[in-house]
Amino acid sequence: AGYAFESERWRYHIGMEKTFFKTIPLTIGGAYYKKLASNDEALITETENTTFALLATEDFRDYYEAEGGYGFARTRFFGKLTAESGVLMEKHKWLSARRELWSLFGGSKRFTENFSTIEGDYRDKSIIQLDNGNINSIIAKLKFRTEEPEELFDKSNWDISAALEWEPDAWSSDSGFALYNFSIARHQSLGKESGISLELAYGDSKGILPINRKYFLGGLSTLHGYYHKEFMGEVFWSGNLEYGIQFPKSDLTGWAFYNVGQIADTCHNLGDAEVKHSLGIGISFEKDIRINIARRLDRSAMSPRIYVRLEHLF
Repeated sequence: AGYAFESERWRYHIGMEKTFFKTIPLTIGGAYYKKLASNDEALITETENTTFALLATEDFRDYYEAEGGYGFARTRFFGKLTAESGVLMEKHKWLSARRELWSLFGGSKRFTENFSTIEGDYRDKSIIQLDNGNINSIIAKLKFRTEEPEELFDKSNWDISAALEWEPDAWSSDSGFALYNFSIARHQSLGKESGISLELAYGDSKGILPINRKYFLGGLSTLHGYYHKEFMGEVFWSGNLEYGIQFPKSDLTGWAFYNVGQIADTCHNLGDAEVKHSLGIGISFEKDIRINIARRLDRSAMSPRIYVRLEHLF
């Protein structure tokens, strides 16, 4: 529990879980909370984002307030496949960002507004919809992950996940929605000094999605070279192909990568949406830090964009 002085709000999280059985463990748990929430975990973790906020006044997540609870059951098969299902009940509140907060090396820069990439009347309507809105949904998740290598290219591994969130009409003050997505990544070792990574993701939806359930592409972890979260929609696909090779007798690794994707509203055909591309190169030091530079391949005359990552190196 804690108190947010600038926004004058209490934050708390009360939860517990219990695991039964040993052969096929079954975990039952739940939580009740009032928290600063974000749906951007797939783009950047809270730890990495907080580091950027403290050092450079860069905040890559959009936030809202969530108050409610989540109850779940989770089991694991063969040590690699995890299945979880649960019920989520939350009341949401819009948060106006405090843009002048402290940063160690931020200078005169200001933090961005929440969901600032959305403009005009649509953003105003979305804020009204989110503020004091409720989500009561059923959640199901599957995740398959093989052991990650201790060193960058020690061994190959898989990372596969699927997720569904369904708000039945009877549980919603609107018409309810369904949201589902799937991702698969193969990290293929080509020896001790090099490797190839291929990642594919797809997401779709039905019904009326609130702003904090929309899909976004652009920038970190999606389409490098584009503005962060530049494109918004309700159906998308994206892909990432990259090759890394370690420099001889050093801890440095060079990278080359290609990003591609499409995104659209469900009322439009995804096939009619413009395909977005970008190319980039990078360099990383062991598994600690990676610097990328990427350029979008559309008709824009924008300069290449530089990215620093502390996680998701391969």
